[in-house]
Amino acid sequence: MKKVWFLFSLLFFVSIHVKSQAWTVYNGNELPTESTPAFVAGDNSPDAGFVAEVIADPDSAGNKLFKYDHPVIEGKQTYKMEWNIGTGTQATIVARIKGIAGSNSIRVAEIDVRNSTSGVGSKLQIRYDDSVQLESPAIAAYLNNSDEWHIYRFVMNGADFTVYVDENPTPVLSGTSTKARTDNWFKFGDQSATYSHSALFDYIIWDVTGAYAPGQGAPIPDTLSKHYFGEQTNKIIEQSVDKPVIFPNPSKGEIKIIAPAEWINAAYLIVNPMGQLVQSGMIKDKNMVIRTNKLADGSYTIIIQSGEQKLYSEQFVHIKP
Repeated sequence: MKKVWFLFSLLFFVSIHVKSQAWTVYNGNELPTESTPAFVAGDNSPDAGFVAEVIADPDSAGNKLFKYDHPVIEGKQTYKMEWNIGTGTQATIVARIKGIAGSNSIRVAEIDVRNSTSGVGSKLQIRYDDSVQLESPAIAAYLNNSDEWHIYRFVMNGADFTVYVDENPTPVLSGTSTKARTDNWFKFGDQSATYSHSALFDYIIWDVTGAYAPGQGAPIPDTLSKHYFGEQTNKIIEQSVDKPVIFPNPSKGEIKIIAPAEWINAAYLIVNPMGQLVQSGMIKDKNMVIRTNKLADGSYTIIIQSGEQKLYSEQFVHIKP
């Protein structure tokens, strides 16, 4: 009887814990200071050229974005969130961010994380030289196309900070911070009078119940992830198209292809970031479904090739369903 009661108690605890894993969401369809919960505007000395506004998303019909554009070095403007982490030392922040094409700013965005219990903090810095950096420890990694959409996952586990990009479970940055902090919040925006910042924000979400790598904890809410999928549905199969369509991106178990005539009987190759072939096959029909459920979570490239001629290539992210 005691054993049964113990198992019941354990299951109850686990169920309560799982249910407690939930994102707090800031959606870029409103200003940070008007969201619920609302961010507090701080370091309020922006230059006259500063722009903070909500705009239509040119890549996703019906979606809106928060445009933050401070291309002049002088002055600062941030948005701070006092998060209810209590005495915890773990938190996860996920943000979908895009640089502004043609911007003269030095940085795309910066997220500053501080925790009074562990007594440390660090900053994630995204730059227009295609690098992502941690403030402490001072390390950097170089990616491609910072002016395109990326999902940045910033994870705090005590004094350890880890950065993932596009929900690839392999981190791009990871290290232990020695930056002493006595406050308890995170903020984003232009936090330095020596660097300019300009970016589009689709959303920022955070969870203070744990330090979650991609695929762990609660999934990104469907209402947000659909924007990353491009809001494409099976209805597109019914359309007559003159150019190829590969969707969704990220994939969750399958990729759908609408192939132009020259793709029929061509090969498709899926390669990982190291250039290794992980899956291949032939395109036999205009409307084709490729199962990707056996792929590990991460970034891949699909290549369409006829003989020695490459017809098409596109990067995509796979997330296990």
